[in-house]
Amino acid sequence: MKILIADDDFFTRISLKSTLEQFGRCDMVTNGVEALEIFIDAYESGNAYRLVILDIQMPGMDGVEALKNIRQYEKDSKIPPKEEATIFMVTALDTPSTIVRTFMDGGCTDYIIKTNALLQLPEKVKEHGLV
Repeated sequence: MKILIADDDFFTRISLKSTLEQFGRCDMVTNGVEALEIFIDAYESGNAYRLVILDIQMPGMDGVEALKNIRQYEKDSKIPPKEEATIFMVTALDTPSTIVRTFMDGGCTDYIIKTNALLQLPEKVKEHGLV
């Protein structure tokens, strides 16, 4: 499985990669603009990401905007819902409005609080049928 991790914090990126590399190859970027670009490039080259991890708060384009743009790209490309990328939002923000915004407005697959991410990610990967 090909995995994309987008987070502006170096330690978080490395920790997420360390946790997820047992499931596949991990690429890392530091913001939403880079995430969107590499996501589109991978899809168009026939080597799409199956799992995308987005931090909500990043400089430039944040994770919510990246999520919306990725979902719009999938829609415009007529990617069937069963073939869309699984997208987890990983963040320190756990307010109800943030959670609703990422699920309802953005279309994320799941939401993980950073303090629990390293423990929950392997479970979530399995729960969503990625392995």
